[in-house]
Amino acid sequence: MPGYEVFEHTADVGIRAFGKTLPEILENAALGMMNVICDASSVEPAEMCKVMVEGDSDERMLYAWLAELLYLVDTENMLYSKFQVAITDGKLKAKIWGEPIDRTKHKIKMEIKAVTWHMLKLDLNEGNAQVLFDI
Repeated sequence: MPGYEVFEHTADVGIRAFGKTLPEILENAALGMMNVICDASSVEPAEMCKVMVEGDSDERMLYAWLAELLYLVDTENMLYSKFQVAITDGKLKAKIWGEPIDRTKHKIKMEIKAVTWHMLKLDLNEGNAQVLFDI
């Protein structure tokens, strides 16, 4: 079973991410978001970057994580294809790998304007998360 699935919603697009642990769900959510933006399999994990976000709930951590990745895509002109998440004391610390956007190599499918709170949920008992993106 893939780690995520994409679904359409009115004027937005969303993902459902799956996993046995919170870090696995968050890694799959990140990969799902990147595959909404582009074909992440075309992104070489050439450069590593460290990311840290905090959240006082699993949902807030999911939101902060994806918002931070989107911020890096927008401000650093990067795409990512590999994610390694660890959570300690309410802090998400991750290593992410990717490369600068190259329009001759990376076909941009759509631009995500923002991560939204609408319909956002994360259920560890069910092993899944759902998030909508404003496009």
